[in-house]
Amino acid sequence: MTAQRRALVAQTTQIAQTPPRGSLQTFGKKKEELLMQLEDPKVELSQRLVTNVGSVASKLSKIPAVCGSVACVLTVINQTQKENLRKFYKGKTSKPLDLRPTKTHATCRRLNKLKENLKTKQQLRKERPYSLFKYMVKARAPASIKHKLRKKNKRVPYLNLQPRFTLPWGVTALEVIPPNLICRK
Repeated sequence: MTAQRRALVAQTTQIAQTPPRGSLQTFGKKKEELLMQLEDPKVELSQRLVTNVGSVASKLSKIPAVCGSVACVLTVINQTQKENLRKFYKGKTSKPLDLRPTKTHATCRRLNKLKENLKTKQQLRKERPYSLFKYMVKARAPASIKHKLRKKNKRVPYLNLQPRFTLPWGVTALEVIPPNLICRK
């Protein structure tokens, strides 16, 4: 193992052993505390970037770790700000653009349901004479009852089904009903 490689291994183990400044530690804190916590890494980062020109590799290797700690605190600040804004604007009619749900170009331009279902005057005029007819299915009474009803000169009863089938022109019912069983109400 060369000296450079040993130095790199030592640096990586040193970075791994440093305690993480994770978001779990910072989430419960107030904004002032977070800004105070942010000052130290920022100063350290600026010093390391200044000494970047002619310094030892061990000092340069800590720059990403310091950048990460700065980024972690900043993300916590931004997330809490956005969370508070979401709570504030919840239930209000207008919201800032960044709090609205992201939509594609097509979904933004799509008509709403009310405008989509509107019909023109010409369409309404065409459909008026052929409004939906209500149908019911003729009950198939047993032969013995039919025979008795014929003797008394009474009509065969109709069975009134509970949802009635609405059959527009050219559309078959949910179940296939022979045409002799369908009668218009």
